[in-house]
Amino acid sequence: MIQGFRFGGVCAGIKKNTADLALITSDLPAAAAGVVTRNLFRASCVERSAALLPGAGIRAIVANSGNANAIAGAEEVTRDARMAAAAALALGVDPRAVLTASTGAIGVPLPIVAIEAAMPQLVSSLNTDPAVVARAIRTTDRRDKIAHRDFRGAQGTARILGIAKGAGMIHPCMATMLAFVLTDAQVAPDELDRAIREAVDESFHMISVDRDTSTNDAVYALANGMSAVRIDGASAETFRGALAEVLAELAKAIAGDGEGATRRICVRVSGAKDARSARLVARAPVESNLFKAAVFGRFPGWERFLAAVGARCAQLDLPLLRDRVSLTIDGVTVFRDGAPSGATAVLSDQAESVYELDLGLGTATATAWGCDLSYEYVTINAETKLARHAGGAPDAAPVRGQR
Repeated sequence: MIQGFRFGGVCAGIKKNTADLALITSDLPAAAAGVVTRNLFRASCVERSAALLPGAGIRAIVANSGNANAIAGAEEVTRDARMAAAAALALGVDPRAVLTASTGAIGVPLPIVAIEAAMPQLVSSLNTDPAVVARAIRTTDRRDKIAHRDFRGAQGTARILGIAKGAGMIHPCMATMLAFVLTDAQVAPDELDRAIREAVDESFHMISVDRDTSTNDAVYALANGMSAVRIDGASAETFRGALAEVLAELAKAIAGDGEGATRRICVRVSGAKDARSARLVARAPVESNLFKAAVFGRFPGWERFLAAVGARCAQLDLPLLRDRVSLTIDGVTVFRDGAPSGATAVLSDQAESVYELDLGLGTATATAWGCDLSYEYVTINAETKLARHAGGAPDAAPVRGQR
């Protein structure tokens, strides 16, 4: 169990009859770092928290779901500040020691009075179970997303815990969801900042569900040092490895839980000239609606896969020699030496299909994750909006305009 962190979740009335307000606290002031969306309409919670990161002395993260408090008018900044102040007052800490996050409908005023009223109950609910936070930050998510790792340092064992949400508006332009990453190791803010950025590049930056990047995306990392394990020198590599594993597990969970998804797609690229090329090529197929629709229809779609790769290389002037390319789908090689192999791949009933692309140009590798594109994706995103415009309950269907 991770040391020195507590978790709370309650229903503040933003959504009906379900938890929608979450709190994470640290018993000690924590080092903090983060990565946030580059969307130029980004929400006030992102702006405010980014200004505090990297830094020290953070005591809490308060987050709500059901309302993004983004593109919502002049009061957006004030409402976010009031949410931080309410949490700080209930905890007895400085408001600058509280990070904020919001996710849900965009363009709707945040019901800050209800949030303020619920804050004492939220603080009273604090316990050692992170699942209460995972549930309270969900929007269209079908499943909680939690990952953890233990790792050894010179002073003993330390832990990393990650909590995330995300199902729609998932596309790499930072992290494209919310994630809170906690460790009881002792990490300096600058080291934590470097580590979280490297881990995000190989995980959340390598997923796509629908090519839509939202206004509220953020990854916050806190390190409170309660385990007394210091991250410096040789232990830094061990810490970064464990952190990368946690974020990769969360990223895969988000890709597999994409709105309407029936199958996760894993793209492994090898033989690339450099790391940048490998990452960009790996992401191309999971960003292709044409390919993703084929996978939903249980077609391997290797032709569409390669077309997406070819288009990406042309757009970004990436090296590609077709006679060196080979493609294997779930262990069956369907393309090699510049031509179809004649073998037929069949998508199994497994939850994930793995596409392995060898470019034959070098030694760099990368892995990306996405999901198929189903009818249900359109249903979720059309019916929710129709219900809202018709005057129906905001949560009559899963809230989609998220972050």
